[in-house]
This record gives sequence, C-alpha cells and structure tokens, in this order.
Amino acid sequence: MDILYYAVPIVILLVVVFWFYKKSKKPVETINVSNISNLFTGNFKTIEFIRNKIVIDTINHQQLDLEALKASGAKGILVVGNKVKFYFEKDNELIYNELQKTLEG
Repeated sequence: MDILYYAVPIVILLVVVFWFYKKSKKPVETINVSNISNLFTGNFKTIEFIRNKIVIDTINHQQLDLEALKASGAKGILVVGNKVKFYFEKDNELIYNELQKTLEG
C-alpha cells in the first residue's frame, strides 16, 4: 500500500512532464521572406522595426492581402491607417533585415 502511495504521484508527474515536453517540440517553421516581400512590392513607403514588430508604411493598405501575410506566419497583424504592423514568433529582427534589403534594395 505504501508503494502505491508514492508511485501514483510519480507516474502522474512523469506523464505531465512528458506531455509538456511533447507540446513544446513544435516543428521549426521556415519563413519565406521573398513571399512576404512580394506582398509589399510596389506598395510601400518605409519599413521600420519598432518594439519587436515590423512596421511597413504602405501606399494603399487595401491592396495588401492580409490573409496571405497571416499564412506566411505573421502574428498580431494590425493595420493603423496605411501602416501594417506584424511580428513573427522567432527571428523578427533577422526577418526585418531581410525584408529591408529586399524592399529597399
């Protein structure tokens, strides 16, 4: 009886730890910067990196396909006037630098 008293909580703890471990191992998502830059080509004024968000001032935000931007992995998409703000779960600054090179270069 004493063994069950100690074994059951240990088994429950192991199951919970294993579950969190499995949940945290998401597949690595690759971001295709060229697809994102194609959404803004010919429709942007400036690009900025503010507080971990990519901010693109567009000429006309209504021409932008927000669903395609979301499908590319962008999170927290916010349109304020003609500015489009968004971020990615990882590597925001790297993605910003690549977008800046592509759009301004």
